[in-house]
Amino acid sequence: ALNTPPPPLPDSPSPRLPDPAERLAATLRWDRPRAFCLGLVRSSTNVLLLLVAIRHFEASPVAKGWLQGAMPLGLLLGPAAVALAARLGLPVARLSAFLLLLAAAGMAAATAATSFPAYLAGILVAIPAAICTIPLETEVWRQNAPAAVRGARFSGVFRALVLGMLVAEAFDAAWLRDDVSRYRPILAVLTGALLCAAFLSLKIPSDPIARRGQGPLRGMATLWRDPMFGYVSASWMLLGFGNLGTLPLRVQYVAEERAGTAHPAWYVFLLVGLLPGALQVATAPYWGRFFDRANFLWMRILLNMLFLASIACFFHPAWWMQAAGSVLLGIAQGGGGILWNMWVTRFAPPDRVAVTMGVHTFLTGVRGLAASLLAFAAAARYGYGPVAAGGILL
Repeated sequence: ALNTPPPPLPDSPSPRLPDPAERLAATLRWDRPRAFCLGLVRSSTNVLLLLVAIRHFEASPVAKGWLQGAMPLGLLLGPAAVALAARLGLPVARLSAFLLLLAAAGMAAATAATSFPAYLAGILVAIPAAICTIPLETEVWRQNAPAAVRGARFSGVFRALVLGMLVAEAFDAAWLRDDVSRYRPILAVLTGALLCAAFLSLKIPSDPIARRGQGPLRGMATLWRDPMFGYVSASWMLLGFGNLGTLPLRVQYVAEERAGTAHPAWYVFLLVGLLPGALQVATAPYWGRFFDRANFLWMRILLNMLFLASIACFFHPAWWMQAAGSVLLGIAQGGGGILWNMWVTRFAPPDRVAVTMGVHTFLTGVRGLAASLLAFAAAARYGYGPVAAGGILL
């Protein structure tokens, strides 16, 4: 008996709430307002933070690329967040709460900053700390939602996220008007939103994840151990460079002065934020049900074509073509957001969902950071047309 090896650790922790229906109900109850709060913050990465850098601080193209890379940097840190959760043995939602508190501290520092370096430093703490929790959120949904209805149920949370983005963008446009220097009260509100999101995360039921094989980069072996996952990730890398490289340029394309004219701030918010956001909210429930029933690869190809068409339309001088590009982008993002957050639950074993999602977010961070830096530099040298054509080709 003394020579008998100890039993292996369980791959899936025992749930703390025995009734699956109670876990799902509690997740929906607290994750929807939490997603709304995070939507208020994530909207800032689309327009506000970059607009402040362009018009208030007059940042260089490289500096703007780093600012736009704050979200990809958070995605790069996704595997580290998963490894930290495994090492500490904390319920994943609780670790999310601690990271959101760190994000609130960074946003508060950016609010008080009087120079662009200090502003950039605060943002590079706040946004990555908030974004690196995404693999932990996916693990929460793996633990608490049945696979048959996961996409449909998550679509409600995703709609709350996008609704928060819409509310924030509408308020930002009304508050700023043409005076971008009035941005500080908005950042103070975002600091409060991060604090609320941290409190709500503590209410969501969750369990720790398995401790075995959870090193920050150890999960990268999944790319060659699971060929289908590797092929899809490679395809997503090409799509991501094309799409993520052109997304931040939409703000600059509409906001910068050309031919002696410049669009007001409210128009930038409307075209780049509010219009596609409204289409995301409207189409997300349909995409969620489609995700639960459709072939994943065909859904991915359909979304790719919508993103391609949106790039082709937006970088056109006619306003109605730009509006069409925003509409197509919103429809694509309505399905893309659900697919991006939930697709690993269709590929990975239950005990490997968090690790696999960490790999996916890491790769998204790599392409997002590189694409942002390259796109701003390329647009400054070659213009928007060649960059848009490159995005379509990819």
